[in-house]
Amino acid sequence: AATRAHVQMQLASMWSSLGNERSEGELIRKARQSAVAANDPLLILRADCALSSESLNNNSLDQARAKLDATILKAQQLSDADEVLLECLATRAEVSDGQSRPEASVQDVDAALRLMPAPRPGQWQTVVALRNLRGRALGEQGQFAEAIREYDALLADVDRMGRAGLSTNIRPLNDAGASLLRIGQVARAVNVLGRAMATSLASGARDEVDPATESNYGRALFEAGRYA
Repeated sequence: AATRAHVQMQLASMWSSLGNERSEGELIRKARQSAVAANDPLLILRADCALSSESLNNNSLDQARAKLDATILKAQQLSDADEVLLECLATRAEVSDGQSRPEASVQDVDAALRLMPAPRPGQWQTVVALRNLRGRALGEQGQFAEAIREYDALLADVDRMGRAGLSTNIRPLNDAGASLLRIGQVARAVNVLGRAMATSLASGARDEVDPATESNYGRALFEAGRYA
């Protein structure tokens, strides 16, 4: 039953990457049933955390927070639940962002980052997403200098990941560029959004360009006085 739950969670992740939220949710619920049958508390918590993400995607923010609060409390009582706790904290930070609670978002981001003092290769994308959330939250609180430092750290992390880092982080780069633009950091925004655009265009197919990135990049160029 535990093996079945692992496989079902992996398949759910695949459906998520393809944008099929319905199939993802069905598999997560099946995975939770398998985890209960296996009496595996970590797998149960992992499934609960994933189901909270489903509520987040459906914009049911209060419901997502309630689920996450309960799951995080249970995970904190286990000695080997750091990975599950990391997932839940990152998701709750997103929920706080959606609820316009920047201080709570920063607290969860910081707690999640402390669980990755030396990120493994597969964790760098999570680090970038967390830094993006932290930078946006700091900017919303008017802590612009700290927000800029966070975005600089985000870029350093993307560089550390190499070419793969650029291609897998177009959306976080777009978000970071848009946030930098909002706090008046036009030159930095042009740099960040330009990198995201260059990566989007690398395939040579215009319909592959992320529309939000294209729009933000055009606005950044306009504010920088580069009209041509």
